Amino acid sequence: MSIMYYVNLMERIMDIRENIEKIEVILQKEIDIYKLLLQFEEKKIAAILNGKLHDIDSLCTFQNREIGKANKLRLLREKYVGEISASSFAHIIESPTLLDVIKRLPIGRTDKLIMLRLELITIMARVKHLNKLVALFSWRAGMAVHF
Repeated sequence: MSIMYYVNLMERIMDIRENIEKIEVILQKEIDIYKLLLQFEEKKIAAILNGKLHDIDSLCTFQNREIGKANKLRLLREKYVGEISASSFAHIIESPTLLDVIKRLPIGRTDKLIMLRLELITIMARVKHLNKLVALFSWRAGMAVHF
């Protein structure tokens, strides 16, 4: 094998490491946003239970802005996942997910990604369930809350 083969291999490895680090930062930012969304879902429930329905609109407006930020981060994360896939195993996957990348890279490189991914999934599920609870409470209170 030629020296250029090894140079190209090292460049790909460095690119993968950089993209993994970028994905880790993005995941942490997404987690922070969803933690904030979780707090606002709890505030909406408290507002409904305490009869302070005028607070709900401002909370929903703020949440919509934060969801927009989270969506932009998700798209950026998907971009880096696609770059890793294209440089390492493009022949295997058409539209790779973060889990696909984690499964195909060595564990030593992906252990932090695994933790962050699981934390994000857990927080997103909690937000989703609290959102359903808010919808139920608002329906019972006779108001229409648009999320």
